[in-house]
Order: sequence, then C-alpha cells, then structure tokens
Amino acid sequence: MAGEVEKINVRSPYYLTVDSSDAPPDYTPPATLTQTLECGGEINIGEDVGTRIYEVDMGDRSGTFTINFTIFTPVKITTQVTGESAVDRGYRGGDDNKQELINIGVPDSDLTGLTSGASAQGGIAINKSTDGAATLTITVDAPLKTDNYKLSIACPAKTVVTQPTVPSPPSVSNNDIVAGSEAMYIRFVKYSPCGTTRSADGNEQMDIFLNGTKTDTLSVSELGWSSTTNDVYVIFSEQTGHSWAGTSIIPAITSDATMIEGSVISTPPFNTIGFRFISPNVSGAFPEVTSTFEVGITALFKNGTTGNLEWADPKKYHLFNNYNYTSSELLQNNTNPTRSRESACFRSGFFANNAVSNPTISSGRVYGFHYSPAYHVYSQFSERLKIFQELPSTSGFVNNTIDGLKIYGVNLLSNDERITG
Repeated sequence: MAGEVEKINVRSPYYLTVDSSDAPPDYTPPATLTQTLECGGEINIGEDVGTRIYEVDMGDRSGTFTINFTIFTPVKITTQVTGESAVDRGYRGGDDNKQELINIGVPDSDLTGLTSGASAQGGIAINKSTDGAATLTITVDAPLKTDNYKLSIACPAKTVVTQPTVPSPPSVSNNDIVAGSEAMYIRFVKYSPCGTTRSADGNEQMDIFLNGTKTDTLSVSELGWSSTTNDVYVIFSEQTGHSWAGTSIIPAITSDATMIEGSVISTPPFNTIGFRFISPNVSGAFPEVTSTFEVGITALFKNGTTGNLEWADPKKYHLFNNYNYTSSELLQNNTNPTRSRESACFRSGFFANNAVSNPTISSGRVYGFHYSPAYHVYSQFSERLKIFQELPSTSGFVNNTIDGLKIYGVNLLSNDERITG
C-alpha cells in the first residue's frame, strides 16, 4: 500500500512518504481498577501497569492503620481519608529501575523513597482519632510494568459499642413503696391561706443551698414557678423523671449526694437547707412572694392505676390504699416513710435581678430550715417533729448565720401528716 506524502513541519521544504500500514493500533491505557481491601487483608499483584485503587473501611475504629508493602519495580502510592486532603507517599520499591523512571520523565527528586536494591519493604502509618465512618483510599500508580508487589492493611481493633442496659422497674406491687427511695421534698402551694395567690414576675429560678454551699440552681423549666395553677415541688434525690402522686407534675430534682445522715445522739448533726428565689424581671425593691411551703419525706411508689412509679404524697394515703400499710404499721414511723411539716405564712423577697449574672452567697435573701434524717427512726410525735426544725432563735424571719451562710429562718408549724384520711 502506497504511503502518504507528508511535510516534515510547517517550515521545512522537505517531504516524507509515510507508510503506516504495519503500524500498531493506537495505544489505549488500561482502565483504573478499584477494589476493596478488608482490614487484615492482603493484595498480591504480578505484572501490571497503570492505576489501581484500594478502599479500606475505617468505620468503628480509631488508632493507627498501617499499610505494609513489599515492592520490586517502583510504584507511586497516594493515600486519602474521607474528609481529608490526599497525601503523596512518593515512589516505593527498589532502585534498580530508577533510571527507567527518570527516562520517562519522573523527576529524580520524586524518587528519594526508593530502597537500594531490587525491592523494598516497609509500612505507611495513617492515624484516625475517632470511631466515625470513613474510608481510606490507597491509589497505586505503576508507570512501568511491575513484576510483583504486595500490599496488606493492619487496622486497630473495632470499637465495641455496648448499649446501655435500661434498668427494669423495681418489682413492687401496686401502691407499694419502693424500698430505699425515700427523699426529702419542699412543696410550695399554689395558693396561700395568707390571703393572696402566689405571685410571679416570670422566668423565676431558684438557688439551692446545702450546709452553707450552693449546690444547684434550678432553671426556669425545672422549677416551673410561673405555672401558678400547680404546686411546685423540689425533691432532694438522684431519681428523675417521676411525677407527683396522681398528677402530671414532674418535680424539680436536686442532688442529695452531700446530705448528712447523722446519728441519734443528744445533739445530732443537722443539714441546713436553704433556698433563694431569682428573677431576671425584678426591678427596684424586693418583690414579694406570699406563700406557705411544706417540707416532708416522700418515696417512690407504684401507682396502682397508671402502673407508673410516682412520688408518694403524705396527704393522699386514702387515695392509694394507704400505700399498702396496715393500720398498725402506720403507727410505726420506721415502716412509714412519708411525712410532712408545713410552714407558717411567709413572704420571700426575690433576689435582685443582677444576681442572675452574679449570684453570691453574701447577697440576696436565703430562707431555710434544719433537716435531720437521724430522727426518721422515731415514732413519738415530739421526736418526729425534730426531723424538720426551725433555725435557732427564729421568730418570724431572723437573719441567722449558718455554716457561714446568712439565712432567714421560717416558722414551722407543729403538724405531722403521717396519717391522713
């Protein structure tokens, strides 16, 4: 077949006759191959040229992933973790073929990772700090025909996620008290026998003090003071999410972890309980909250109607089958955990508005009383009244200093609601 006449180049006056009848077909580079490499897996490649991509699932693992390799004819390795930039790991392999790479245009500066001799062995470490989902992509470019290379991947152990065990409700019968769930509570009544309703400025919070130290600030949503149609309950316990007996009211919970248990001696140690109202809407002199509050002991019981655990109300024995106590048991204090004492009418000033951003013990009115769990074991009325006691020398509101905290004492009436209805 006669060849075609072609000019050597645009400026040359000479022509060549080109016969392409025996020329090889146009070169088609091999397709890029992508395959999965499992943790602990190994890849062995014989003769090859072009690009291969290996993907490693890094999910639920954190730590160091190591790519181990044995490479003869050099290849270029690039790694990339999901969400991160690609990292050029350079050419790896023996340097017997270094000149061939230079001849095809690979800069000598790119070949510093080659090992003297026919082959190279080593490892490339990739660190992952979290257990989140991610993929490690390993790209291997072989510009020369390879005669053999081997890759393996070592992964950190997979994180075992242990699902939290949800404790089963205590095995109690309907209306039974749950043993060991006794807790002290404060109840602020929704209306006052003092002649006015409980007032509210809005967004009220409450500081709680235990033995001279502020231990908690109940938020607006926790306290629920603005809901003037409901009583407000504050319970000292670690149990959360339970409503008050026969209602949908979820009491505010504050920790009793530092409560002093005490012992029955002539002068048992007392807990000094204090509370202080906070309102960001306060302006000028202290606005007043006119109310009574009730202090008492409650416990979780299984409501026989709803089947839920609720906080027992000392005034609702008759609604819940006496919490399954017999008449004789009700006379014994140590088997009857619920009891209460009420305060006389009191007027508590809200803490000034700047206290919201700068609450200190030395400013704002704190009101309180003594609480001694040591007297729980008594059945005599006079001794039972000592479970909750007024602050010393209290007449109306007296500014006492208790455990370094200035606190206004509140009168407690001599009632005991152990048995009602």
